[in-house]
Amino acid sequence: MRRRRPPVRPDPLSEAAARRHELTRAKAVQALRELDRAGAPVTFAGVAQAAGFSELKAIIDIDRAMAVFRTRGGRL
Repeated sequence: MRRRRPPVRPDPLSEAAARRHELTRAKAVQALRELDRAGAPVTFAGVAQAAGFSELKAIIDIDRAMAVFRTRGGRL
């Protein structure tokens, strides 16, 4: 008779990193929406300021949000 293996729990650090990534992405998307709604230019510095993180973080993560922005014809 074979023993049943216990379910594998995901790595807590990986889960935390995924949550941080999603939170950052959500902040960037919201910042893009706000800038677009206000008619303001969409720049890395502007998104970073509106989202509340560094410009470097915006440069690293904004590419994903901008891809969404472009594929939806400028609407998020």
